[in-house]
Amino acid sequence: KDLLMIAGGLFLIVKSSIELWNNIFLCKQTEKKIDIKLQLFSVVLQIILIDLIFSVDSLLTAIALTHNMIIIAVVYTFSILAMIFLSSHTAQLIKSSPSLKTIAILFILFVGAYLILEGLHIELPKEYLYSSLIFALLVEAISKIKKT
Repeated sequence: KDLLMIAGGLFLIVKSSIELWNNIFLCKQTEKKIDIKLQLFSVVLQIILIDLIFSVDSLLTAIALTHNMIIIAVVYTFSILAMIFLSSHTAQLIKSSPSLKTIAILFILFVGAYLILEGLHIELPKEYLYSSLIFALLVEAISKIKKT
């Protein structure tokens, strides 16, 4: 489990760092046309794969709580469908506000760091992670209100 947490954290840090680099430096240099449907499919596929990888722990917990595999399968199917449905709305919201995209990328980076710390058995309260996100979103909301 610890190795899975560390590997997942490293994956999130690398993925978010590359995206942050591309968002800050490469976005200004080249405006390339990307097929939106292909990009959305790629993102949804990555979300499903990451969810499957990180759900091993929660799947084991679900099996411990209930031995009814039908209930577990329905819940996991519903969660994947909810992510697919909500991903387009989330992508549209992030596309409308580039600073929200940066906040989301940084939050993913923080989650990756948190997973690595958890895999190394270094305790860090989750409240630090959530409070940093809430603070960034409040600053963004105030900025949006101030602009209008």
